[in-house]
Amino acid sequence: MAESSPEDEGAPPIRKNTEAQYRAIVRSLEKYSERKRSSDLEDPPKVSMDNVIDDLCARTDISADTKKTYRAAFLWAVRTSRMPPEMKAYGERRLEELKKPSGPKPKNAPSVHKSTIPVEDMTALEEYLGARYEKSVWSQRTLLWVQATDVTGLRTIEWLAVEWDGKAKALRVQTAKVKAAEAAFMRNRRKELTQEEAEQGAAIPIGAVPEPRVREIPLPLEADQGKALSHLAALENLVPKSLDPDARLKAFGKYYHQCKSVFTRACLKLFGERRYSLGTFRGQYSANMRSAHGSAVTATLMGHSGPDSPSAAHYGKANQAHPAFKGLRPKHEPRQGEGPAYPAEG
Repeated sequence: MAESSPEDEGAPPIRKNTEAQYRAIVRSLEKYSERKRSSDLEDPPKVSMDNVIDDLCARTDISADTKKTYRAAFLWAVRTSRMPPEMKAYGERRLEELKKPSGPKPKNAPSVHKSTIPVEDMTALEEYLGARYEKSVWSQRTLLWVQATDVTGLRTIEWLAVEWDGKAKALRVQTAKVKAAEAAFMRNRRKELTQEEAEQGAAIPIGAVPEPRVREIPLPLEADQGKALSHLAALENLVPKSLDPDARLKAFGKYYHQCKSVFTRACLKLFGERRYSLGTFRGQYSANMRSAHGSAVTATLMGHSGPDSPSAAHYGKANQAHPAFKGLRPKHEPRQGEGPAYPAEG
């Protein structure tokens, strides 16, 4: 069947950059609905159009204007998809609910963690966790997680699929998040629905099985190697590779949540709020690498599809880099940069 187009389906034409933004929003809405329904990082559940719309209607962590933008993006996705006409009409009726004015953000709405961390706050966290190093084994493990992520930028689940290449002085990482070009229900996965099924909001699968790929994270400095390898050694003690995959994933989940809990308590103690998360250090890695290498190299190191990937917008920018990484890229080089420019040891 030929690809559908906005003109064919009655949706007004939009600019290419707007279309790209809408596709990114739709993917983020899918991921939000998946995370609400399962904590399984390796095998996220299939979510339906109804699931996504229900979750968007219920959200209180975004402003009314943001919700309107999300609604417009998902409405465009519905109208330009290959769904049967009756299912499209059903989706449009559901999205009409989002036209109702939203109230103010509740006082108890979840806080948004920062994507980067200033040097002084990171130092405070390292000193706090370090001071408890002898008393709490989980403070030790949490500190190792923080420091290892700061020098590698790995996603949480990627620590399960990483190997050290001593000859290349680099980590070889199986990239965990390879996004499809568009939502599955927008591609050629048409499912014939009866009118009754359409009215009941029959599930339309969203998401695709990603193709694994391996990337290298160079660690030329011995200090950075030590941080990454110490974290891997700590993980191997409680999450050994000898376990079967299901048992290992379960053990890893317990390990992560324990570190997350220790980290949250440290933030509350130092800052009076859950200002940062363990994921903040991936964002800071992005900022540091962008400043030192440029966007193209950073995209490769982060496991993104390219420097213009929508995911890149959620991480630290070059102007948020720590001082040690600023001014390293030669002025004559283009912003993308090609070679590593790591700070000197010491």
